[in-house]
Amino acid sequence: MNRDGSGVMVDELAFIDAKHNRCRGFKTLTLWAYHPVLRKLVSLTKMEVEEENTENLTIFWELLNEMLQDVSGKKGYKFNPFVFIADENEVNWCSIRDIFGVHTLERAVSCEFHYKQSVQRHSRKVSEKSDEFICLANALLHVQTKNQFKAACEQIETFFKINNIKELHAWYKWWHDRRSHIFRAFKMENSPSSNLAEVGHAKIASNSGIYISILEAARVDVASAIRQARDIRIFHSGISKGGKGPNTYQKEFKNKYKTEPHARCNSKTLLSSPVQGQTWKFCTFNSTSGCVFSPPSGLYKIIDPQVELKDLIIHEEIANVLTPQHEDILRKFGVRL
Repeated sequence: MNRDGSGVMVDELAFIDAKHNRCRGFKTLTLWAYHPVLRKLVSLTKMEVEEENTENLTIFWELLNEMLQDVSGKKGYKFNPFVFIADENEVNWCSIRDIFGVHTLERAVSCEFHYKQSVQRHSRKVSEKSDEFICLANALLHVQTKNQFKAACEQIETFFKINNIKELHAWYKWWHDRRSHIFRAFKMENSPSSNLAEVGHAKIASNSGIYISILEAARVDVASAIRQARDIRIFHSGISKGGKGPNTYQKEFKNKYKTEPHARCNSKTLLSSPVQGQTWKFCTFNSTSGCVFSPPSGLYKIIDPQVELKDLIIHEEIANVLTPQHEDILRKFGVRL
């Protein structure tokens, strides 16, 4: 797994995380990678630690590098994945910087899912304006260029100022300081949006349960390593077809033709679709947003990336039940019915 080498793993990512409920009194540092030939997530290494801190993570990387040097016979060889994926924890970045160099942080990103979780949690602090805050916060994540990011920052800062919201300033600054890790305007192109180590942790839980002894954990790890080595052998022998994930060509195709949704209208009021038996209602946002109506469910989705009015589609079955008030509002913002 060397980004400067060759082979099927040359473009693969390393997913690092800690599982906190596997062993009593310990936290489990885990490292994973997706294998495009086996078409599934594989475990690279695990280590039990008393605390998830920079010192222990540094030891984790040092031991991994020593093992790779022994196996490869190359003195000074270091783990060199295409990208590091970790949670937004300072100890992750410090350990990667200390072992692999400051330049490596340019290809280290964090999990968008945890950012979205944080947005949802903090939206409770502005309950009356929660929808608007969520929309603005998600816009920070989804914009694709630095100029768009700057504009998104100005919008959310204006939102804080107009509504006299001081309790979210520290939250906003915390994420803004880490913008190179999390926001798409700064990350490497086609960086993943989630840390697949979470998938690996689910596999660990299904194999061994939670709060087991460290001795039992060692037994489970050895058994898992033996099974994984066996799976690789029988795959190469043609007996097994591997997993059901995307192969190399499918991943390349997906990344090549990956596009952000095109739907942003410069309106402050969006129409939500009706739930059966209920009436239409409005969702209000002070920032530019977009929506797309999809039959037959009639559900709508808010789309944060920038789009044009021509991309806003209102299906006939929904247009037929719009009230005059709804139609007037949409026309004000240039939406053609």
